[in-house]
Amino acid sequence: MKKTMKKLIALVLVFAMLLSCIPAFAAEAAEIYAEDQVSAIKYPNEKMSEIYLAYVSDAKTVKVKTSNSKVGFTVSQKNPGGYSIYLKAKKSGTTKVTIKAGKVTKTMKVTVRNYENPLAAVQVGKTTVSGNKYTKSNELKFSYAKYAGEKIKISFKAKKGWKVKQVEYAEKSFMKSAKSKNGAKFFIRGGNRYDVLAVMEQEGTGETELVFVKFR
Repeated sequence: MKKTMKKLIALVLVFAMLLSCIPAFAAEAAEIYAEDQVSAIKYPNEKMSEIYLAYVSDAKTVKVKTSNSKVGFTVSQKNPGGYSIYLKAKKSGTTKVTIKAGKVTKTMKVTVRNYENPLAAVQVGKTTVSGNKYTKSNELKFSYAKYAGEKIKISFKAKKGWKVKQVEYAEKSFMKSAKSKNGAKFFIRGGNRYDVLAVMEQEGTGETELVFVKFR
């Protein structure tokens, strides 16, 4: 019995020594990926506009504070590798958002401005639509079934002080997308979802607005 106990004690000591030789690996430190300043747009057709702010990796918990709750409130979305941080914008204005994860802290300035209609008119095939249709929303919807399988010309006419910077198209919610030209012919296909996007730039300030022609 005594011999058996001695053997067990010896084995325990050997095991303890082996464990002491194994290097300890510290947990990955949390990191916050975010800009110092973020500019975003509040759209009139949305009660609250969701604005992406930051990504936090390797953090068990995240604390987020905003200095001006009238502008909006923050939302933390947990992902497999960390957290995505968003601001739910309620109105135009400026707020400071502070994110704390472990020993890391990040403060950013967020400026929210109201959407400004940059369009004088939009031509979709043989139909010309007044830019006033884009006053309360940055998108205009057309029947997908009506235009499916057709190549139609789509062009955006900017208001004075604005210009068309870039045009893109997307099939099935940007599963397939590419740059194009203003006034080009677009092949409406992909199955009930086709979008044409124009990036409009305000001359002088460089501010941009996104406007859509959507087929649903």
